[in-house]
Amino acid sequence: MPCVDQQEVDRYWNALTANGGTPGRCGWLTDRFGVPWEIVPQTLGRMMKAGNREQTARMMGALMQMAKRDVATIEAAFAG
Repeated sequence: MPCVDQQEVDRYWNALTANGGTPGRCGWLTDRFGVPWEIVPQTLGRMMKAGNREQTARMMGALMQMAKRDVATIEAAFAG
């Protein structure tokens, strides 16, 4: 699910993990009905297109350590 900003990431994440949903890794979660969702900040796609190999590698390294995606951490990893 594409999200405009961190506030939207948080809103969807909190709503979908409430009442029995399960957080996963790398932006994935499973809602209370067993449906998997990936919560993706739109800035992620823009950075992947614009970044060089080093920037993308740093960003991916940060992503792999997250459950819910944190836009500020992703942007900091990308910037170096």
